Amino acid sequence: MKGYGLKTVVIGAAFCLCTVLPVWASIEAVGIPLTQTNKVVQHTTVVTSDKGQFTFEFPWEVSSAQTIDTVTLSKQGTVEGSTVGFVLQLQDGAKMTVTRRSNQPQEGVSLEEWNSTWYDTPIEGLSDAEYVDVWKRFDPKVAAYPYVTGGYLPDERMTAARWSYVVKGETYPLPVRFELDLIPKTDPQHRYVMTLEYAKEGAYQLEALRGLEKQLQPLISKLDRSHSRGGYKFSSLPVVAKDLPIQDGKQLADLYRNEVLRGKQTKQHKENVYIYDTSVNIETTDIVDSMSETGESTARGADRDETEGDTVFTSVRIDTEGQVELTKHIQ
Repeated sequence: MKGYGLKTVVIGAAFCLCTVLPVWASIEAVGIPLTQTNKVVQHTTVVTSDKGQFTFEFPWEVSSAQTIDTVTLSKQGTVEGSTVGFVLQLQDGAKMTVTRRSNQPQEGVSLEEWNSTWYDTPIEGLSDAEYVDVWKRFDPKVAAYPYVTGGYLPDERMTAARWSYVVKGETYPLPVRFELDLIPKTDPQHRYVMTLEYAKEGAYQLEALRGLEKQLQPLISKLDRSHSRGGYKFSSLPVVAKDLPIQDGKQLADLYRNEVLRGKQTKQHKENVYIYDTSVNIETTDIVDSMSETGESTARGADRDETEGDTVFTSVRIDTEGQVELTKHIQ
């Protein structure tokens, strides 16, 4: 396949969004049609926290995102723990949080014992029914829910991998809650927690949710590196950080993709959204008929396999300061 090279454009400063978006919107207004897609192959969202030192992948689209950067202080003002990660609103109205939290044992309990027990009950050999029974005995709020289930997941990477699924009742705006709580062997002093809250039972398949623990990966090469080097400073008070420019990034990515493809029929389309602590990167891959204007391309179109054609890559990166980077590559 012929290569068309790589083109990157960097647009500085937040005010440029106000200029770029209307300009590309006017391109559509004068008659260039939106790109049409026959087949959506894949959508993937990946959230990566450098502060939380984890990455997590899932298949759902995010409509808005906010970083979490909080600390828990003792009465004396010393730092007792931290929670770092993301709170995400999904397009179907579900709320998702992905965080790394301090895993501190109760006073007088060793970390090893803390990580291997459930309310003082040894984890090893504990059935799901026994897990739920112990939970209800020690947590009256959970015992009052109409439906509760959960247990431990076998995972060689983890000291403990806990899951739970509860239906809290119709009085709650988002009554269904699924949670993964993971303690990696490589990082036993932290818990990596994914929580999904949504309105309708059956909206997500429980078996699929229970498989998500395989998608949450601690960044082992970076574990506690920034802390030991003094590069990460705790805030003096709990803080929720900036909103991330999800919608700006998606709007800009759609406009840029349509401009690059110029109304070409898309045979296959893939979109990856990467969410970081201070930026969003939206990458698309499309297979289209040849981007060249030769008669040969038109003549052979009917006989080509549906996966043949030029592969067009576009990327839009936008950060919380409004810095924009646009990249395209055709091959």
